[in-house]
Amino acid sequence: MKKVIKIILIVIASIVLLGAIFGTVDYIRAKNGKKPMFAYRNVNVNDEGYFVATEYYGLGYAIVICNKYCDKNVTFMPLYLGGYAWFIGSESGENFEITIKERDKKSDDILLKELANSYIESEENVSAKIYSYGLDEIKITKNGETYLLEEALRLNKVTIEEIIEKLEYDTTICYCNGKKEIASNGQSILYTSQTYNIRFIKCNTLEGNKDIYIGNTSMKYEDNFCK
Repeated sequence: MKKVIKIILIVIASIVLLGAIFGTVDYIRAKNGKKPMFAYRNVNVNDEGYFVATEYYGLGYAIVICNKYCDKNVTFMPLYLGGYAWFIGSESGENFEITIKERDKKSDDILLKELANSYIESEENVSAKIYSYGLDEIKITKNGETYLLEEALRLNKVTIEEIIEKLEYDTTICYCNGKKEIASNGQSILYTSQTYNIRFIKCNTLEGNKDIYIGNTSMKYEDNFCK
């Protein structure tokens, strides 16, 4: 019995030690402007539709990298066991995958395809179009069920916010002004995921355009976007 207890204590101590090491490394990386490398999940934090920060969850810790409107640029939370802890699943986090099929380059089909004319954001219905760009199809797998993106949105199986949680705010090629106000024409918010080879361009214009363009990670902002 004592041997079993000893083994359990050693395992717990090892996990705590690894968490401390991983957390320290990730915190140092974050402070130096690099992405945490041991985080198993990251979530974008938005306030009234504007990107605020990214939360990275690791082994017993969380790191918040702030974009705007925070007291600190990087916040480290040790012993963090919140809703995204590794042993606690969430409906949007369980078996959630995004797959795309790129358009045949020899095809004469149009590059831009309308998938939907509205979407849900912050529990509000947004009257705006969702386009795929250079893709034949986008599939969402959630909780073991796979849908075409347009079907998943129509059946309320997934929301745009759930998908964006899987992407990362792309500050290197951002077309937004970084301020908590409506962006001027053509200044859009970009989200990218190398894991899923997908990019979102989310319009946010003074004229009220909230359209979304979805393509692979090589998709660039076009002059006819967000018009």
